Amino acid sequence: MFTLLFRKMRNTKWMVLCLLIGFVMASAMMSTIPIYMNASLQRMLVKDLESFQTEYEIYPGAYNTSYGLKMDISGSEQQKAVENYNNKVEAKFKELGLPEKLDKKYISDEYLYVRSLAVSDGNSQARFTLGGMTDISDHISIKQGRMFTAGKRSDGVYECVATEKA
Repeated sequence: MFTLLFRKMRNTKWMVLCLLIGFVMASAMMSTIPIYMNASLQRMLVKDLESFQTEYEIYPGAYNTSYGLKMDISGSEQQKAVENYNNKVEAKFKELGLPEKLDKKYISDEYLYVRSLAVSDGNSQARFTLGGMTDISDHISIKQGRMFTAGKRSDGVYECVATEKA
């Protein structure tokens, strides 16, 4: 009887030891699941961003800002306001600590009304958008015609690039 009790106690110790080892292994496996999930989701995100970039030939991330400017101020005050806004945007982007792959600035006026175009009754006045972009030749491809010459020509005309729709 004493031997049987000793055997049961010894078997119980082994059983407790096996349960402890099993519990430690199960805990270790469960604690690695979030790490594995995070790594697999990160890899999936990177692969999706790479495929987006390959398919559309653009970067999948952008830092865009916009700023409305009052037109009731002088041209020099408008230029100063744009430069101040540009400095603020650059400072905020540097705070992000992200690498910069591409930098372009686009300034446009979307509310230019055309008085010389006839408008049918009930419609609003015709309007167009005038815009400018830094290093535009690096960001576009010309399908027909040629790239404009920067600055004012000798005959007083500024050349421009227009969309196909325009």
